[in-house]
Amino acid sequence: RGTQLIVTAHYHNSERNKWNPDPTKAVGWGGPAYHAMMVGYLDFVTKVTERPIAKVDPKIFDAYVGDYEFLPGRTVAIAREGNQLMAGTRGVPNTPIFPESETKFFFKVADVQITFVRDEKGEVNELLVEQGGRTIRARRVKKPSVAGENK
Repeated sequence: RGTQLIVTAHYHNSERNKWNPDPTKAVGWGGPAYHAMMVGYLDFVTKVTERPIAKVDPKIFDAYVGDYEFLPGRTVAIAREGNQLMAGTRGVPNTPIFPESETKFFFKVADVQITFVRDEKGEVNELLVEQGGRTIRARRVKKPSVAGENK
């Protein structure tokens, strides 16, 4: 809030610009003048505040392992690597998530939180992803198979 972004563009409207169709004509604002367009890209990084990591028994992590679908065909995979939970999606490598409590986790690389939700039977059936003031629900779609269990 309160941040200003100022963009200044200079058009090269001279004979030395080989893409300029007519350097004698003024370049002004208007309809689709493709020879005189400016494209700018903006990226930013937010500072992620250091958060304390809760001491949680890693045995509870097994209940969270699985795939959760937030859009048709788009899932977030939760995996356990030793005593660490990892989260990943298609095209994004697995990234560690850290416990804030037994059900709430956070990323250190971005301001994103994950909350695991249990149903009335106590089984984890969805997770909530909170980012940028938005909350996205992701329903569990596949549980990992237990060794020796029929698939």
